Amino acid sequence: MSCSKGKALYSSKNLSIIHFGCGHIGFRFKNMILNFQPDDFLEFCSSFQKVNFKRRAVTFPDRRKRMVINTCRQEIQLCFEHTEFKAIKNGLQEAALMLEVNQILSPEQGN
Repeated sequence: MSCSKGKALYSSKNLSIIHFGCGHIGFRFKNMILNFQPDDFLEFCSSFQKVNFKRRAVTFPDRRKRMVINTCRQEIQLCFEHTEFKAIKNGLQEAALMLEVNQILSPEQGN
């Protein structure tokens, strides 16, 4: 399988998580795309699961609560409303589980 072909780990209207044959994992939410190595993706999933929206959310000028997540790049932050956060959290959890299952079932492919 090449990098142009992949296997869906999770898919919904606004969120797709794909494991490509070259090993990379693509994460698409609305018009945002992130790319991970499998170990980095699992670490991102684990970190995201630990985040508490209610503790981290701030009210923006439009009076909507959003949570800002820092990334490893100082100039890049992610911002989500509560419904978006929940959808991503659930999708990441399912995708991480599917990735681990696929790695167990196909150990010769590695990450």
